Amino acid sequence: MTSLRSNSIISTVYQIAVKYPTPASLSYLWNFGIFALVALISQLITGIFLAMHYTPHVNYAFESCDHIMRDVNFGWLLRYLHANGASLFFIVVYSHILRGLIYGSYLFARELLWTSGVLIFLIMIITAFLGYILPWGQMSLWGATVITNLASTIPSVGEYIVIWLWGGYSVANPTLNKFFSLHFVFPFIIIAGVALHVALLHHYGSSNPLGIDYAVDKTNFTPYYTLKDLFSVLIFFMFATILVFFVPNLLGHPDNYVPANPDITPAHIVPEWYFLPFYAILRAIPDKALGVLALLLSILILMVLPYLHSTFVRSALFKPLYKYISFMFIGVVILLGYLGAKPIEEPYLTIAIYATLAYFFYFVLAIIGEIYDFLFINFFYINTITKTQKALLILFIGLIILLTFCVVYSIIGEPREILCDIPKSLTPNMHPTDAEKAEISWKKHQDRLEKEGFQYLQEVRDGKREIVDLNVVSEKTKKYLAVLIIIGGVGYAIYRFTR
Repeated sequence: MTSLRSNSIISTVYQIAVKYPTPASLSYLWNFGIFALVALISQLITGIFLAMHYTPHVNYAFESCDHIMRDVNFGWLLRYLHANGASLFFIVVYSHILRGLIYGSYLFARELLWTSGVLIFLIMIITAFLGYILPWGQMSLWGATVITNLASTIPSVGEYIVIWLWGGYSVANPTLNKFFSLHFVFPFIIIAGVALHVALLHHYGSSNPLGIDYAVDKTNFTPYYTLKDLFSVLIFFMFATILVFFVPNLLGHPDNYVPANPDITPAHIVPEWYFLPFYAILRAIPDKALGVLALLLSILILMVLPYLHSTFVRSALFKPLYKYISFMFIGVVILLGYLGAKPIEEPYLTIAIYATLAYFFYFVLAIIGEIYDFLFINFFYINTITKTQKALLILFIGLIILLTFCVVYSIIGEPREILCDIPKSLTPNMHPTDAEKAEISWKKHQDRLEKEGFQYLQEVRDGKREIVDLNVVSEKTKKYLAVLIIIGGVGYAIYRFTR
């Protein structure tokens, strides 16, 4: 046995899988990592076998999927395992991320570990999107058209990037070939990322529910956590079996069982369910470029969170308010997923706007919580600063609160719709000269309203009124928001560098 351990590979595996010191207080919430690894291996194996029978051509892709389901031995099982495995993969990864947020697993000294995990998540999203295109159903075609068009918002080079992604001037056969090749390659990049993630995990050590780094009260990974992981994986397989054998199409979209037709647009284009929260954020912003920016920030903010937030108390077990806010954040993400599947109409659009604000406000609260820990626990209770410094801090915090109130009031306090008199030019039998003057006056009135942030959505030509709906934030709100961002950013930078 000793001679076997002298081998470098066997010794490394022994240290990782057997002797790795693990905190003794880990709960089952720490098992989502092994679930994600099992799901990744399943996706890789089933994907390789599916690629043997798939034809990446617009004339044969849909038929090849039908051939796999009907003619290939156990092809139906492979495809259902792969399709539902993607959903299970995202379920466990989302749970893994939320556990890290609640228990502060991203905090010092695990910044690189967390960043590597977010990078894996990004590659997962790209890989899943590419895979959604391959069946070449209606949702595959139109989903690819909508999502790839987002690249057109990049200044100067956006249109060229879209043409490069398409391989032409529309989503067609070159697009499908390119996406199939990338979908086959990206899982191996994910495996390399997972290997790096596990290496960083063993370097910095696992977090724990208490959020405390300590060298005592640790146990070997085997046999305790090995048996625990095996038991939880069996339960994971049980849920996967129920999904695959009893409700295999539960999480799919029926329109994707219709062959792709570029001449017929589906009534409602939606991505897979695990993209719906981000899709809702994209649609909640009226401006296309700002919507794409919000979409990217909703993911990238996870990557920079460890570098913006470093608190003395990590775990939510000792922060009751933060724990409730985290549960509310989970509710907001679920609500965004529900709204992403709904048409772009009221009241879903308005709710999505407020849910998007709540999504980003969660990360603002994480930073505010850090400042609260630092100021009120260390300064106001330990008394390490002078009274003048305390007064300046109170004044600064009060200014931030006042500006925040001004921003919220300027958004909520402005009417969603206003009523304006329709010019007399709309009345019949009016003299041409008077009509021209009235139209010029009305045009100036429209320009003034548009500068204030109003946009015309519906006209009621009854000779009296016109409905004008508020579509974007007003100039006053933008000024308040700009001042708030500048003052808050400068104050936070001073806090970080003087800490």
